[in-house]
Amino acid sequence: MAKITRKQWVLAGLVGLLVVRSLVGIGFGLLDNTFIIFSLWNILSSLLGIAFFLKLLLPCSKFSHRKWLRWILGVLLANAFANFIVSQITSFRDLISGDTVHLPLTSFDYLAFAGFALISLLSITLLSAHFWLFINILRGKRTHKAATIMVLLEASLFIPSVLLAMWSSALIGYDTPLSAWMFINFIQVLAFAIILLKHPVLRYPILSKENTYRMQILLKRTTEPKSKPAPNNLGFGNYFTDHMFIMNYKDGKGWVNPRIVPYAPFQLDPAAMCLHYGQEVFEGMKAYYGSDKKVRLFRPLENIRRLNTSSDRLCIPQLDEDFTLHAIEELVQLDRDWIPTADGTSLYIRPFIIAADPFLGVRAASEYIFAVILSPVGAYYPEGLSPVKIFVEQDYVRAVQGGTGAAKAGGNYAATLKAQQAAKARGCAQVLWLDGIERKFVEEVGTSNAFFAIGDEIITPALSGSILPGITRKSCIELLRANGHTVVERAISLDEVLAAARAGTLKEAFATGTAAVISPMGTLLCGDEEIIINGNETGEIAQWLYNELTGIQWGRVKDNFEWTREVH
Repeated sequence: MAKITRKQWVLAGLVGLLVVRSLVGIGFGLLDNTFIIFSLWNILSSLLGIAFFLKLLLPCSKFSHRKWLRWILGVLLANAFANFIVSQITSFRDLISGDTVHLPLTSFDYLAFAGFALISLLSITLLSAHFWLFINILRGKRTHKAATIMVLLEASLFIPSVLLAMWSSALIGYDTPLSAWMFINFIQVLAFAIILLKHPVLRYPILSKENTYRMQILLKRTTEPKSKPAPNNLGFGNYFTDHMFIMNYKDGKGWVNPRIVPYAPFQLDPAAMCLHYGQEVFEGMKAYYGSDKKVRLFRPLENIRRLNTSSDRLCIPQLDEDFTLHAIEELVQLDRDWIPTADGTSLYIRPFIIAADPFLGVRAASEYIFAVILSPVGAYYPEGLSPVKIFVEQDYVRAVQGGTGAAKAGGNYAATLKAQQAAKARGCAQVLWLDGIERKFVEEVGTSNAFFAIGDEIITPALSGSILPGITRKSCIELLRANGHTVVERAISLDEVLAAARAGTLKEAFATGTAAVISPMGTLLCGDEEIIINGNETGEIAQWLYNELTGIQWGRVKDNFEWTREVH
């Protein structure tokens, strides 16, 4: 059995308190026939609480499924609320029944009655918070905000309740033990709040086959923080923040030991398989600091899902999507002060997985390292969108159908360097790639997806298995269609593009990707022929897409698609 941490003991103690509270509730229900049904409710709550208690302390497989844990927490929370309301109803019933109040009523009695009416109103408000929290737990949503509001409401209800109970006990013979009962209810819900606010397993219900203790992220802060670069001289990929996230995989154990540590070089065996056979994948995404001082991620789950798709192609174990997102958010939040605030700047996020087995031989590895590093980056277009010159590559190919073109693997990018050098020598910024079989159909532009506005249609190459499914590409298609444009995903040949340019029906062309967002194509260099597109000016569609996407990413434009996610 693994060593139980202090945090586990504290959490188990809090759950134990909830179980004791439920057991006491059984007696309360039996003593008061009016609420005897709550005895059965508390029995169920007690059993589920005990199961959860054992799960925290024992690395067993039972009750490890995420839905089980969510339902257990949901029932326990509902029990906390039910008992709280029962105590409120009991106190209110006793107050007006004449058992503790002697008629005729005095002014003090009326004040007490008004006080309990106020408490009842607060209880109704509290019901909404509990219901919200309960639904979020069952749906696997983040519970941080709901738990915070619940704590505030509990505090606002607890203070007048205790004061009123003490005052009633002295003036009108209010039942003092019931005051203690109300106090116990408050302690119970406070314990729930502590669990929900502090324990990542419950804030992010991601348990599958892993044990709870394995999925807690350990944090080691740097003792030597770096000096931050000048915001006007960031470039792209030149600087890295103080911390990084790391997690290891071993066959038979799964992904284990998630941790955030100071940024530092890896200790890697020279025989590590990633160095020899290229079994590695990566992703690219950004965190944006808006003028409202909120930090946003743009469609992060899409990147994580694509990382898993890439991993599947290269026989790399899958990551849990929710936990991976949680890890990225924790890292971004920790290094939040590294996010540049100047217009167009952002924090680039690079998750990657490498095979770490010290072994020479072609097979899938049994050990992997998953890591996330962060880099503050400058504006891709400091002076605004600027069309670029594109070199049409007709000798080399980037990928073929059946290969790894649809995966974000390092080998795909290494294979493009030769053509990129040739393009640079011809004064071009990027390469337009053709298909690897017939060498006639357009596939990608550099590391981006291509779009061509021809006539009344906007055409982008269909995802054929050799083209990376870009997140920005997907977003552009959805934006364009929502705005009434006709977007066609199909094979488009270089000859069709050139013919449209010569005929004047090629209105504009652009590439889409994480780094630049939108990159207008101003010139196509095909052999010795130069094709000028839209007078070498940025087109209306490209400019509109850039404004919409960056507006959503930085929070300047309303996010009707719910693509962004705030980092708290």
